[in-house]
Amino acid sequence: MQLCDSNVIEPPKKILKTKILARFGGSVDITTGLSVKDHYRLNIYYPILYTIITVINNKFDENVIDIAILMEKLFLSKELLTEDELRDLSEQYSISYDNLKAEQRLYKTKMNNQKMNLSQATKFILENNFHIHSIFIFK
Repeated sequence: MQLCDSNVIEPPKKILKTKILARFGGSVDITTGLSVKDHYRLNIYYPILYTIITVINNKFDENVIDIAILMEKLFLSKELLTEDELRDLSEQYSISYDNLKAEQRLYKTKMNNQKMNLSQATKFILENNFHIHSIFIFK
């Protein structure tokens, strides 16, 4: 509508028949005459907004945050993960618990008990070829 206004074009006047989705306050069985503006608002804007909100909610899901914290502990600190933490990671990434436990010990030993930031850990992993020889390549 703004594009039409700014270019001195007469906006479309055709009334569209459409179904309003139940999640937007309508019913699947009810059809309503909508203006073009209402059509785009209900069928384009709201579904996109709903998708964005859903993605944001999933991004900050507590389970994802917990896994991110475990990954930080695994790669950036000198602490070993507990049995439960190893189990959670192995289930999340569908890798062998025993292999993960063994790789963690090798990585931590090679790390020489130093605490690293993300940049240092990435450089360390690449320099020591952990990205090639390790099961830390998560699927």
